[in-house]
Amino acid sequence: MVTYFPFTPTECYSVAPVTINSYDTVKQEWRNKNYFPKKSKNFYRCPVTCATYEEMPYLGLSLNRTTKRVNSYRGFEGELVKYSASNLNFTTIVYLMNEEEINESFDERGLVFEKYNIEGRIMKILIMFTLGPKVNFYERVKHSGSQNLSYTIMYISSITTLDVATISKVFKIIFPMSLLNVGLVIPLSKDNIIMVTYFPFTPTECYSVAPVTINSYDTVKQEWRNKNYFPKKSKSFYRCPVTCATYEEMPYLGLSLNRTTKRVNSYRGFEGELVKYSASNLNFTTIVYLMNEEEINESFDERGLVFEKIFSKSADFAIGAFYYRPHLNESSPYSQTLYYYLSHTYLVTNVFNIYSMYEKIAYPFHLGLWYLIGLILALSSLLIFTCESGRRWRKQRNFIIGENNRTPQYHLFVLALGATVSSTQLPRYNFARFLLMCWLLGSLVIRSAYQSGMYEMLRDNKHRNPPQTIADVLKQGYVVLLRGYHKSLLNILPDMKNVRELNVSILQAFPQLATASERTAVFSQYEYYGYFGKTNLATWQKLHLVNERIYTQQLAMYVRLQSYLVTELNAQIANAQYFGFINHWVNKYYGRPVAAGGHGHQGEESQTNILSMNELGAVFMILLWLHLAAFGVFVMELLWHSCSQNRLVIMVLTLRPGFFKQTETNGKRTNKHKQRNQPSMPIYPLI
Repeated sequence: MVTYFPFTPTECYSVAPVTINSYDTVKQEWRNKNYFPKKSKNFYRCPVTCATYEEMPYLGLSLNRTTKRVNSYRGFEGELVKYSASNLNFTTIVYLMNEEEINESFDERGLVFEKYNIEGRIMKILIMFTLGPKVNFYERVKHSGSQNLSYTIMYISSITTLDVATISKVFKIIFPMSLLNVGLVIPLSKDNIIMVTYFPFTPTECYSVAPVTINSYDTVKQEWRNKNYFPKKSKSFYRCPVTCATYEEMPYLGLSLNRTTKRVNSYRGFEGELVKYSASNLNFTTIVYLMNEEEINESFDERGLVFEKIFSKSADFAIGAFYYRPHLNESSPYSQTLYYYLSHTYLVTNVFNIYSMYEKIAYPFHLGLWYLIGLILALSSLLIFTCESGRRWRKQRNFIIGENNRTPQYHLFVLALGATVSSTQLPRYNFARFLLMCWLLGSLVIRSAYQSGMYEMLRDNKHRNPPQTIADVLKQGYVVLLRGYHKSLLNILPDMKNVRELNVSILQAFPQLATASERTAVFSQYEYYGYFGKTNLATWQKLHLVNERIYTQQLAMYVRLQSYLVTELNAQIANAQYFGFINHWVNKYYGRPVAAGGHGHQGEESQTNILSMNELGAVFMILLWLHLAAFGVFVMELLWHSCSQNRLVIMVLTLRPGFFKQTETNGKRTNKHKQRNQPSMPIYPLI
């Protein structure tokens, strides 16, 4: 078996044949199982042509106009090309598209790209087998390595007739290996060569392996009559069952399951919505293989051996917040779809030193600003008191306050709170009007700033000095809880000393975290944190999301090695992303990742904070204290007026001349003398 290596250290685009394999006639097998050695791992600085145009911030070029080689890149797409060229070790030659070609590039048919010859082509693989009496054909196909056999044309020399039983037996073994797009060439005679395949999903039968003739060879024109060698087979599954390996964990996936048939009645969670969406579009029903705890833990092993066992039990695909692996090894026992979501991991801590209800009322302004506001009010009150203190200040009072304003002290405070003044009490002098407008504008700005700050505090459930970075968490001595699959973080965060193992799920850990008596933090994907906020708002408000993302991981589905489902599920993922269904499901179950400081969302809708006495209690307490103070003033006025009346009576009686004059005979006042000198006492009101 020979092939060619286009990229070599000595030559670019070489087509010289190179022997890569030989057949062992004794063992009846090829000596090397790797039929398709890697050819493009290193381009050895060979040139690769890129069709593009300059437009920042996407792409900018510093170009050698003679050789058309790129000297440097700018823009984020330019950085991506530079990154790819560096890793694959090729140089870039640029074809600059003109204005007409740029406009045509927006045509969905993409005809402009045809002349660049950059459209994707599916590689068809031709495999020829000789089926001898002692050769186990099926085992040879199973152990043919991790090659892409999803599009395969086969020729088996021992099959020369349309033997339905034998051909069906071949297809019956091929289908569980996910080799769906297969064409078997059968030479019925010298002039009659046909190609057969099977259609597993039909309106009348599921998993059919009956051979169906799809093509024939024209011996005169020396070509196949039908150019479509691989007709579409999975456009509709006709309600045939497809087995999904998964496990229940919200907000990813929840199931309402028929335990007898293992068919799904309904889905919950955003991954459940994706499976439901795919099943609806591809018209299949879902049978669930529920993974046990041991299999779930083994799924985090990068070798993926557990999936080889799962897919051998007839599971067709697996979903369960599995990580997308960009460098999937060729020896891996499974394939993966495109990633459908970016999962962000953060630190979630409990909250100590929550603001008291009085501190929440004062939250919008710094303490120094409150002192300044109080000083301004005190000085203003002192000025008013001075102007009201006597007749000598009458002229200055009218000039500063206005002669019609009879209650300036009252108006000073009500205007600051947003009330109005009667038009009959407005000042007549320009200077007094100027002072009034300055006070109105200043109080408007302060009042608006206070209202916006109070709204922010109530909406985002602000806490006092929560940790904003991982360094803050470690500095403040938080106990960090780790699940098994998060222990690898100890390698990238070596400063974590106080670490404990988390033996429960993350959702179960949040209530414990909120009630912990010591500073505690847990590593969590944002999905858990957002979902817990939607289902346990009161407890969620006692948690804090540290404003530093630890890492981001793509999520993907796993399928059987080189399965036909890769293409179908990729199409469903692309459609769900294009039409915004992924974002809709994410918002439905847990919202979007936060940008900073805890509970605010990144330019999106925020969590609703339902107000309670914890936020508004200070308002009622202040009103209560003010009413108690008013009642105290009322009591003091009663006592004051009562004491004033008694003192006035005594004073009048004491200062009256001759009132206590005694008679010379017995030293006593007579009743007649008392009546004659008794003054008429005025009646004083108590209030």
